[in-house]
Amino acid sequence: MTAPSRVLGTTTICLGLATVTELSVILAVGNGRGPAWLFEQAALFLDFVMVPSSVLLGYLLANQHGKVIGWVFWANAAVIVGVTGFVLTFGGGLGADLLFVCDVVWLNLYVFALTRYWNVLRG
Repeated sequence: MTAPSRVLGTTTICLGLATVTELSVILAVGNGRGPAWLFEQAALFLDFVMVPSSVLLGYLLANQHGKVIGWVFWANAAVIVGVTGFVLTFGGGLGADLLFVCDVVWLNLYVFALTRYWNVLRG
């Protein structure tokens, strides 16, 4: 494996693990029992790690290895950017129930991809 591929794989793993951590914190303290500042910081940081990690996972899994899950991650990134743009343009927001379901689905998707394809990502 070349050095750039190794760096790309390591970056992808780090961003993926950061996303899993942030989603876990959001789900753990998002029920109103945890400190609000922790939830807000986790949600803010999630914005910066989820889209790049989805794009990188999509690239590594779909382009280099032909895995369908890679296309799922690319679709995930496109939907996140599209919905964010829609919400920012037209105001409003998404309901807490919908965001909870999305967080659970994303967490499961990331955990599955990182555990199932760890060796592929590591190189």
